[in-house]
Amino acid sequence: MIRLQNPGPGGELLRFALAALILLQPLVIDSALARDGRYQVPDAVPTDPITDRETWWDGFGPSAQGGLGLNDSGWAAVVFEGKLIVGGRFTQAGDLPVSRIAAFDGLSETWSALGDGFTGPVMALAVYQDELYAGGFFNYSGATPIAGIARWDGAQWQPVAGGVTPIVDYVLELEVVGDQLYVGGNFDQIGGVAANNIARWDGEQFHALGQGVENSAIDWAEVYDIGELGGDVIASGWFDTAGGAPAGNIALWDGAAWNDMGGFADNYVFDSEPLFPDGREDEELLVAGCFYNIGGLITQYVALFGLGSWLPFTVLLMSAPIFAAMSFMHLGVRQTLLMGHFLHAGAFYAGFLMMLFYVAGVLNHAFLGPGLGGPAALFPGVFAAAIYMGFLFVLGEFTQIGEYTERAPGTPSLNIARYGAGDYTPVLLSFLEIGAEGSTVRARWELTEDSDAARFHLVGSQGEESWELPVMETAPGSFEALDTHEALLAGGEFGYRLYHEEDGDWQLLRSESVLVEAQTPGPAALLPAYPNPFNPKTFVSFELPEAQRVRLGVYDGRGRLLRVLADGEHTRGRHSVTWDGRDEAGRDLPAGVYFTRLELRGGSESGKLVLLR
Repeated sequence: MIRLQNPGPGGELLRFALAALILLQPLVIDSALARDGRYQVPDAVPTDPITDRETWWDGFGPSAQGGLGLNDSGWAAVVFEGKLIVGGRFTQAGDLPVSRIAAFDGLSETWSALGDGFTGPVMALAVYQDELYAGGFFNYSGATPIAGIARWDGAQWQPVAGGVTPIVDYVLELEVVGDQLYVGGNFDQIGGVAANNIARWDGEQFHALGQGVENSAIDWAEVYDIGELGGDVIASGWFDTAGGAPAGNIALWDGAAWNDMGGFADNYVFDSEPLFPDGREDEELLVAGCFYNIGGLITQYVALFGLGSWLPFTVLLMSAPIFAAMSFMHLGVRQTLLMGHFLHAGAFYAGFLMMLFYVAGVLNHAFLGPGLGGPAALFPGVFAAAIYMGFLFVLGEFTQIGEYTERAPGTPSLNIARYGAGDYTPVLLSFLEIGAEGSTVRARWELTEDSDAARFHLVGSQGEESWELPVMETAPGSFEALDTHEALLAGGEFGYRLYHEEDGDWQLLRSESVLVEAQTPGPAALLPAYPNPFNPKTFVSFELPEAQRVRLGVYDGRGRLLRVLADGEHTRGRHSVTWDGRDEAGRDLPAGVYFTRLELRGGSESGKLVLLR
């Protein structure tokens, strides 16, 4: 059972009161970590909790644009194949009916279902060997029996080696450490292998980790989080033995045996997260949960472990339990997000969230705008987070943004939100200019590091319609795109979002709004190509006062046709095509002067191109 060191007067009452408080929620905390530090989010700086509301998006906008958030709590999140996958108890995401799991597409701002979903809550998600795994309290996906753990095959959910014992057992945590997927929860076997509440999956079969972790007094132990410290596996949860030896709610597996880490936590340990202080070689582990004493230290819900011993936490004490932690890099500084039920940190309003970071070797803290909140009767909190497209997404059970923001009567619970103003410029982007030129919009940008045009995604939009613009590199580190969409002729306000691909995820670099004046198309014309001279690509544009058939070709100096760029019916307005300096057979043409000719009703027009090699 829960081990309480030196309980003293009222200690037993405190232990059971804390246990009852946590049991109001499913005993699951999934970190959904972005541990590798490749992503960026807006600066974490102290701000006025009342005036900084513009940095939060509550449920992703109006219903017509896929908003409203989740209709019940969210417990897990992970980025997979360019989408944010979320799991929990919910049965609706935005306007879409789903079954405890859904995918959010940040490019189109829409939700989609993943097959038949599950019959019970999804509490953990992970990507292992390029496949999506889900764990939780479920026994079916549609009509397919699946007990506790499932694998997505791209079309439907599949069992994983039989999973856990149906109905009675469940999975609470999935975490990839090294080349193995570790599974935690409440079970005594998984995939037909005897394993006490923790196991590893190598892609083909499950393996036990020694005797696992157990409760010596009652037959009920749980693993809430699995982490890593110096290559070893850290298991935390609710147990008092690991490998048959005493271990109070946190233990270390070194690949051969369990270690108790030199102390006991007197109550649940929900998460552990490595910290990497700038300029220091030692590695510290932040441990968070519902405890007041750990390793002999009197603390309040959070402590540090480093160099083989427990260390006091020197930042503000939390007012309530911490459920999860997530570390990531921002502008070269590693930051750690604490999430939980706490509304206050010390004397300050925190709204379930607090950021930690090291400056000159000192651990500092900051709050994220106004934070989140909800009626006390709901026992609200933040349970998981993920970095997706440059934004910080948080999931949990909450109904308002900030301490003083009232929830509109009749609106569904939010339970998911994203943080980040969306108009910041990360280090990668050193210059960006997007502006209207008549009935076209031109975008130009420069980088502080190498990339290529294929890794950019520039999306134009007006209302619910969106389209992608072709991007070309005009010089090393310099890029350009031209929007000639026919909607520009009518004028109005148009939105543009520039993304950059980073290890399979699209990171938002900047969003801009451009005001375009309404234009009346002039006579049919072949417009100047840009860039010109060029290498390797150029845009060739033409304008039509009415719909008609056109033919656009590239010729050499002797008048020989080398490449047909357009041939067929085209609508009224401006059109743009690209030429990559190749002939019709795909062969690279030598540097030199080439000519374009636009043939249309009533005549033709010509232009000159200079190809550089």
